[in-house]
Amino acid sequence: MKLELNIKKNKKVKFFELDEVENIKEGVLLLESQWFKIVKISISKVDDERERELEIDEKLEDETEGYDSFYYLSKEITLYEDDEIERVIVIMLEKDRVYTLLENIKSKRIKLLGIYPLFFMEFFNCDGKVKSYLEIDDDRTRVFSFSKNKLIDFQDIEVEKEEILSNLNYIDEYLEDNSLKFVYPDQSELGEYIENLEIRDWVKYNSFLKEEYDYLPEDYKKELKYLSSVKVIMFMLSVVIIIGTIFFITINLLTDRKRERLGELQKNYVELKNKNLTTTENIRELEDEIKKLREESREREFKKIKISKIYTFLFENSDGIRFEKLEYDGEKIIGVDGIAETEEEIYNYQQKVLASGYFKNINQDFIKLEEKLYRFKMEFEIDYGKD
Repeated sequence: MKLELNIKKNKKVKFFELDEVENIKEGVLLLESQWFKIVKISISKVDDERERELEIDEKLEDETEGYDSFYYLSKEITLYEDDEIERVIVIMLEKDRVYTLLENIKSKRIKLLGIYPLFFMEFFNCDGKVKSYLEIDDDRTRVFSFSKNKLIDFQDIEVEKEEILSNLNYIDEYLEDNSLKFVYPDQSELGEYIENLEIRDWVKYNSFLKEEYDYLPEDYKKELKYLSSVKVIMFMLSVVIIIGTIFFITINLLTDRKRERLGELQKNYVELKNKNLTTTENIRELEDEIKKLREESREREFKKIKISKIYTFLFENSDGIRFEKLEYDGEKIIGVDGIAETEEEIYNYQQKVLASGYFKNINQDFIKLEEKLYRFKMEFEIDYGKD
């Protein structure tokens, strides 16, 4: 997802860091950059968005061991671009870490409205100065350079904190010329080592909820909306029951001559209570159905990603093979019709396919010679149990 940095007036919300969760009921969580994998890459300048994303994925596979976009929530920020190249940083957050964090947040009964990287707060700091935001951890330092609320550069220095502080030239090499160095209050002790360091309090920024900055998973947002709807329904049902109960007690106190009518009200009350129980049960069933659909959706998304990789592999390793037809049955079989000049090219292709790990069986329908070319038809059975 490409991040567009446009600041507009919006509803203010509470922003907080992890060490504040005990005192928060609702708001946006800010995570330091050590939670994220941040990669700076250069790509060719292209107009086709799909081609651009494919090149970014290829670069990330080269830069990140075991990278698979399915397991990350990510956003892209363009640092620089001209007619030929585009320099981009990709900020990735592992889904497993997010869901583990969300479980912990749920246990504290916090309504989480969003998750931002902490350095995103500089997009709300409208002072227009050229500045460099420092995050110095025990084993690395990150330098984010800003100009007029735009991120223009990022550097990741893999040097231990003690070595950085003993030789500040490490940092100066990565700073923009004449830029202001600053940190947030939780690293204010760095002022003892770094001259002209400014302490900025992001709490004073005019910050608000921006969907394009947010790393909160979509299924979690949908769950929040669903639970909110359930609460409204339960509240309305409770109000109806309370009103019915009050009405029943009032009639009983006013007159004994309305016993017959009172009996009818008692019956209505019981029916209303039963309807409430039925509605509650329906809500539970709906929750189970939503959970089931969510799992099925994740499985379909995984298969879709797997098939795209398989098609790419089949084409990239088809030396000497000319495809006439590729057909996927929607489950686990890919049918291939093609032509080759020699039988050896067909057998070599089969061996590459089996060796790839994507397939576990090959069913060869026929290989026959027609007009000096070998025409073949075969089926590959996909192995979804392997990456």
